[in-house]
Amino acid sequence: MNIENDYDLIEFYHRNTSMNDITIFKMQKQINTALSNKKFQDYCYTPDNIYEKYSSNAINLITCNLDQVKETNIFNCLLDRRTNSTLPPHNTKLKFETFSQLLRYSFGVSNIENNHSKNCCYKYTFPTGGGLNTIEIFVIVNSVETIQPGIYLFNPYVNTICPVIKKFSIEDYANITALTKQAANAFFTVYIVGNNKYSLTKYGARSYRFMNIEAGHCSQNLYLVSTAFGLECAASGAFYDDNFFNLLSIPSENRFLLYENFVGL
Repeated sequence: MNIENDYDLIEFYHRNTSMNDITIFKMQKQINTALSNKKFQDYCYTPDNIYEKYSSNAINLITCNLDQVKETNIFNCLLDRRTNSTLPPHNTKLKFETFSQLLRYSFGVSNIENNHSKNCCYKYTFPTGGGLNTIEIFVIVNSVETIQPGIYLFNPYVNTICPVIKKFSIEDYANITALTKQAANAFFTVYIVGNNKYSLTKYGARSYRFMNIEAGHCSQNLYLVSTAFGLECAASGAFYDDNFFNLLSIPSENRFLLYENFVGL
């Protein structure tokens, strides 16, 4: 197939990752091979080493307190959820407790179970393909109480944020997004990265579909939790993929920038 335009590219990928009664057997074989691989098994129950890399100077987030939103109904959040693409400027800081709960409920670990091999099995607040968490959450803090502006990695396994880049100014957003106004007016920005190092082993090229689906789940969570706290959220695809990884100096192999979300008033 000749790739001559954007539609051809989309069609090529879609057709080559589509399932039918023949390719399903190929995928099942691939899944069985992955599940019998000891390295793959260990990864299923072990957080990626990127969390250890940035674990120094980690900031503990506040444990959950639902008093602020106990009167909020999930159905009202669904009806009230909107994308506020303007995000007006503000002269306040987001409460640290609210920030903590936004991350915890949107992207956190909701339960930990022990399986038969004495490993921890993590359950997340968003669906994951085959229980594999491919999502990494990077947070750029602009205006949050007690937290210095900078880029942080959210660690859902211990409910912390870890400094990746300690100095980040509003002007630096121009290097990674086209929506600099929204970025400047946000309390913080979330960048959702997909890491398919092991999901690729299990699901092949279709794993890229799953990563994007999971990123959508995470973004919807952030929208609903933001709505519950009376905040606004704006999702965007106007980010600069390569510039983001160059800025953070993290390995881009098997990693893909999938989504950005601005949270403000």
